[in-house]
Amino acid sequence: MNPFPRTWIDVDLGAIRDNLGWLRGRLPDGVKVALVAKADAYGHGLVPVGRYAAENGADWLCVATVQEGLSLRDAGVESPILVLSPILPVEAEQAVFYDLRITLERAETARAVSEAASGQNRVAKVHLEVDTGLARFGAMPNEVLDLARQIAADPHLELEGVCQHFIDIGNDPDTTALQMGLFRAVLDAIEAGGVTLPMVHAANSAGA
Repeated sequence: MNPFPRTWIDVDLGAIRDNLGWLRGRLPDGVKVALVAKADAYGHGLVPVGRYAAENGADWLCVATVQEGLSLRDAGVESPILVLSPILPVEAEQAVFYDLRITLERAETARAVSEAASGQNRVAKVHLEVDTGLARFGAMPNEVLDLARQIAADPHLELEGVCQHFIDIGNDPDTTALQMGLFRAVLDAIEAGGVTLPMVHAANSAGA
């Protein structure tokens, strides 16, 4: 006997469109908006929410895993998709083939992505995450410049973005200020080290 669910969610896709429009209207010109659709769009449905958002105001979509990115690609989503969590080297082939942006924190992963891109005669677009204090993942600040130079020198990699993640921007302004100061110092070091500063992103909803 199949169980009948006693709880469900009614998702108003029009409200997502309106929320994206409200946010965009309060951001400076040129700032892009990425909708984070990880964990099945937080239980709201990865494919319907991701596809609708991509068609109604989201410049990018972000997911946690390569498999989530593949699900969106298989559903016809063509927007840029960034995998936020570190990938396994074995996932590099699929990530490159499906044109997923990859977040890097380690030289070993960068080499695996480069090898996958070389084998497919492609250039993989990657984002370098800096650990400014969350301690979830990301390269340590003193390691970032060397990793950025490695990526920039690799013909099969394009350093498209540099990012970080706030610990608690909504409730802890002191820690947020420390993180921003450290992040800006890392960005300055990248530029001073001869690497072109690409897209920079750090703000979640509270940060925006």
